Amino acid sequence: MPVILPGILSLEQHLAELRLNPEHYRPARCPHCGRAGLGGHGHYARKADREGGGRLNPIPIPRFCCAGCRRTCSVLPQCLAPRRWYGWALQQVVLVGLLAGTSARALSRGCLPGRRTIGRWWRRWQAQFAVQGEKGAG
Repeated sequence: MPVILPGILSLEQHLAELRLNPEHYRPARCPHCGRAGLGGHGHYARKADREGGGRLNPIPIPRFCCAGCRRTCSVLPQCLAPRRWYGWALQQVVLVGLLAGTSARALSRGCLPGRRTIGRWWRRWQAQFAVQGEKGAG
């Protein structure tokens, strides 16, 4: 389960913060059971630099383990979207384009993800908004 660390707005800032202040990433409590005092559990590498030609890859993502429930969590900087190859800003550009009526094919000509990826995002967003709309209608 990823935890998002606010205020880290670029990969460069993330790498500097990890180097200078790694404790900043340690969650105060386990996101699963709420126990304090998570221990470091290494990191995993993520290929997150898609706009800079990969010069910053691999990006280390710190992991922590709870001694109470024995589960782990990762801490992502705000600039990285969980379980996504592309960042928040690019996803926003694509969503705004789709909402404005631009086709996935036209959008894929102007930005990095292909039309199939854009189509998958669109279907996921439509399903998510439909579920949220049903919850709000009750």
